[in-house]
Amino acid sequence: MTAATDALAADPEGRRLVQDILDRKVMTADPRIEAAAEAYIAQRKRRIVVRDMIIAILAAADAVDPLRQPGHVIDLRETGYGLQHPPECRPNLLDCELDVFLSKLDEAPAAPGQYRVELSDGELIMEPAE
Repeated sequence: MTAATDALAADPEGRRLVQDILDRKVMTADPRIEAAAEAYIAQRKRRIVVRDMIIAILAAADAVDPLRQPGHVIDLRETGYGLQHPPECRPNLLDCELDVFLSKLDEAPAAPGQYRVELSDGELIMEPAE
C-alpha cells in the first residue's frame, strides 16, 4: 500500500474501501485502475481532513462566542441585566417570553454574573455560563 492508502486505512470506513480497491487490483493489473484508486483515496482523505477541520473550527467558535450556542444568556449586573438572545429569537426580540418574564421581576434572580437561562412552565431555570 502507498501513503495515501495507509492514511485512509486508519479510518474503519476507509479500511473497507482500501481492501475493496486492493481486491480489485488483484483481479486486474491495469495501471489505470491503480491510478484512479489512488486519486480517489487522496480526494477522500482531503474531504475527511476538511470535515474534521470544520468541526474543530465550529467547536472553537462555540466556546468563544456564546451567541453561537443555543439558548439565552443573561448578564446580571448590580443595576440591571443584559440578555443575549439565540439566533432563532432575534427576528422578534420584543416578543421574547423570557425577556418579558425577566422585566417583571422585582429583584435579581441570582448574584451578578453570566447565566444560561430558559423559561419552563413559568419557572426560570438558570445555570452558570461557561
